[in-house]
Amino acid sequence: MILKDSPPAAISHEEKLRALCMLSNVPQTIDLQGLLGKVQQAPDPETAVRTVLGTISVTSEVLERKWRSAIMAWWSMHHPHVPLLPSLALSSDEVLTVPMLQDAHAFLEAIFCQPADLVEEQGELLLNPADVLRIAGSLPSQALMPALPVESEWSYLPLRRLRATLQALRLVRPVKGRLVVVRSRYERFRKFPATQQFYLLWHADTYHVDWAEFAGMWGKFVRVIQDYLPLLWDLGEHLEPGQQVDRSHWALEVLETFAPLWEEEGLLQIGQGQAAILPIVQQHALPTILEKFMIRDILHRHGLITLSEEFGQLSLFTWTTIGASVFKAELTQELPCGLELLSREYESATPDVNSRFV
Repeated sequence: MILKDSPPAAISHEEKLRALCMLSNVPQTIDLQGLLGKVQQAPDPETAVRTVLGTISVTSEVLERKWRSAIMAWWSMHHPHVPLLPSLALSSDEVLTVPMLQDAHAFLEAIFCQPADLVEEQGELLLNPADVLRIAGSLPSQALMPALPVESEWSYLPLRRLRATLQALRLVRPVKGRLVVVRSRYERFRKFPATQQFYLLWHADTYHVDWAEFAGMWGKFVRVIQDYLPLLWDLGEHLEPGQQVDRSHWALEVLETFAPLWEEEGLLQIGQGQAAILPIVQQHALPTILEKFMIRDILHRHGLITLSEEFGQLSLFTWTTIGASVFKAELTQELPCGLELLSREYESATPDVNSRFV
C-alpha cells in the first residue's frame, strides 16, 4: 500500500513575516512581536504598512511588495469586518479632511438624530425646505456660505448630490415620506477606517451617481465623460503629488480628449438659424463648465487636488497624495465596487491581497 504524501501545512502569517525578516536581513534584535502588535493596533492597513516599513530597511521593490502583502494580511486577520483596498495606498490621516467625507458624516448624523421630511415635486421626492436649511447648515463645506432662500432641494446642489451618493450606498432611504438612515449599514460604515469610508463615497459618486443630473444643459457632455472614465484616468498617468497644473489648461486637455466622442454623439453639431444658438453657447462655455464640474465639484470635493488661494496663482491647482493614489488605483481597474463593501459578505474571510477584485 502506497501512502500519499499529506499536503504541506499552511504557513502562518507570523511565519511568513519571520521568513521575510531573514530575506530582508532584519536584525534579530528587532522586537517582531511588538511590531506585530503595532500593526494590529493601526487604524488602517496603510498605516500598518508604513509603521513596519518605517522601522525596517527594505531596499528591494520585490521584497517591499511582499512585506506590504504580508502586513496587510496580518492586519486584515485582526480586522475581518474591513474590506481591503490594496491598490489604494492611503492612510486614514490623509483623508480625514476631505470635504466629501466630512460632509457625509455631518449629513448622516443630522438624519440619524432627526429624519427629514420629504415632499413630492414633479414626481420626485425632495427634502422639504426646512430640512434643507437644517442639514445644509450642518455641513462643514457650507459653514461659511450664506443661507439662501430655499425653493427646492435643487437650490443646494452639493447637498442634493451628497444625498444621491448616500442613497446609492443605501446609507439613507425614503420611508413613509421621510428620509431615514439605514441603521445596519450606517453602523458598519462608521466602523470602517476613514480610507474605506472615503473610497465608498468616491466610488459611489463617480460610478453610481448620474453626473448629467447635476450639469444642467451640459449633462449630455459630462455623461459621455462618465461613460468613458478610463480616458479620464489616463490623463493622470504621470501625475505626482505636489504637481501644480493650470486649471484652464487641464480643462482644455479634458475637452480635447473627449471631443471625438462628443462628435460621435452629435453633440458638437451646429444647426441653422435660431437652432444654432444653444449649441454655440454650450460649446463656447464648455471649458468653463469642465473647470467647475470636474475640478471643483469632483476633484476638489473629494480631496484629489487643492486650489490655490494665493494672489496671482488662483488659476492653479495642486495634485494631492490622494489624487495621485486614486488615479493610479483607478488605472489598475482592480478596485472593488463600493456598493458591495457594506454587505456582510465581506466580513466572512480575509481576502487575498494579491488577487484581483471583480
